[in-house]
Amino acid sequence: MLARDFGNMARFRTRSEGSDRYADLTKVMQVVGAIDAVVSASRSEREGLCRRVTDALASAALLAGNGIDEYIERDVADTRRLREYEAEIASGQRRLDRLDDAIAQFEWLKSELTARFPSVLSTQGH
Repeated sequence: MLARDFGNMARFRTRSEGSDRYADLTKVMQVVGAIDAVVSASRSEREGLCRRVTDALASAALLAGNGIDEYIERDVADTRRLREYEAEIASGQRRLDRLDDAIAQFEWLKSELTARFPSVLSTQGH
């Protein structure tokens, strides 16, 4: 029985260092790629939302008017619509703030990842 176990040990082999480095690089790059994809998606969402908030601000400004006593003569329906714009703009601004925070956090994660795996990432060009 002991001879059979030693026979199995003789056939045990590890991968080459190059294969190990490639496997490690592949794993780290998958995480980097996922982070890059999330940052890209977050930036796209932010750009679109920023455009919509800007459009809502412009629409609200037109609805509010520029006369000194415009608010006194404003129709009830216009006042209600203006309040809706204000609520949507505030909601959009909160989302933009959360997106900015998320993007910063994901970029921090990527910088931490690259800082913690420098030997793996240094083999990327090889």
